[in-house]
Amino acid sequence: MKEEFLIETEIDGKAFGTHTVFHDFVLLKAWKRPVTWAVIMAVFSVICFSLKGRDGSIIFGSLLAAMSVLFPAAYFFAYFYTVKKQVKKIDSDENKIRYETKVNNEGFSSGFGKFKWEDLHKVYFHKGFIYVYVEPRQAFLLPASDKELCDFIKSKIKVSEK
Repeated sequence: MKEEFLIETEIDGKAFGTHTVFHDFVLLKAWKRPVTWAVIMAVFSVICFSLKGRDGSIIFGSLLAAMSVLFPAAYFFAYFYTVKKQVKKIDSDENKIRYETKVNNEGFSSGFGKFKWEDLHKVYFHKGFIYVYVEPRQAFLLPASDKELCDFIKSKIKVSEK
């Protein structure tokens, strides 16, 4: 087994978009707030509809029902629209993200710095890439196409496959 790898990474828009959605919705669980909002507004809406004998309860219930759908929909639309714009920007040739990473027994080193295995926050294997988190909100990506590299990393640190 090799003990040192030099990996050249080029992040295209698709890889960036996949990582962004993974980071925000799987790791940070950004979907929880809009879904919680929708559930709370839906419950209040049902309560209003159950009071149909009172003045304005149907109108107020309808308003709450609309808010339970429209606000989360606007959140998800704005999020995915922004990601789509960033993906288009990265896909233009002059904006590709490129870097080299050296992986060996000591850890990782790249333009981002040097990181020992024990200092890494977490490593994930997801959709053809290795996401190396040096901090909870800072990661760099490596292509997971080299099986020997993947096995080497798995032998050095606990890896999550989500």
